[in-house]
Amino acid sequence: MAEQIYREETGSGIVLGPFDQDGFYNIENSKDVRISRKEHLKSVECVVIRNDELLLIEAKKTAPKELSAERKKERLAEMIKAGNLKEYEELIKSVKMVPSYVSDICEKFILSLCLVLSIAEGRMQSEDMPPELREKIRNVCGQKPIFVLVITQSKADWVCHIQDALNLSLRKFEKTNHIKVIVLTAEQAKSKGLVHTFTPMPVS
Repeated sequence: MAEQIYREETGSGIVLGPFDQDGFYNIENSKDVRISRKEHLKSVECVVIRNDELLLIEAKKTAPKELSAERKKERLAEMIKAGNLKEYEELIKSVKMVPSYVSDICEKFILSLCLVLSIAEGRMQSEDMPPELREKIRNVCGQKPIFVLVITQSKADWVCHIQDALNLSLRKFEKTNHIKVIVLTAEQAKSKGLVHTFTPMPVS
């Protein structure tokens, strides 16, 4: 049985895991990212192969709540279903923090995926990714990569608009229509075996 790995993320007050060591890549703390940061590369917390799926996991302590008003959520949902990008962008521009929050996470997901695939396919050398993990990644390349955002201080009904916004923003990137996005509270992520411990949300 493979050794189990945990990844502590102090900024979001969460411990990710457990993950099998032979399916885990600590991308944020890797030499690969430190070298690439000369080019201002952002990355997710970690990359995991689990159940033959490629997971790119990012953790945040909080998420903007400005879109939590029922009418705004309804309008966003209507625009997303209709593919009305222009009106969506106009609405989201009126919401403080959300555009930069969403674009920052999208950038982390996309750049991390590009780096991981470049290493796995031999287009980039790596000092940290084991050959066995590269092979695992190549073997699941035909499957949808899954972008997982875990928000510690959040409620289930708050994360829906963030997931919708991420999905819409990712449409702007080429070749991302095969990517799956999941936004979870810490409680939800724990129930799925992605989180070991977390700091509970204060009771208001």
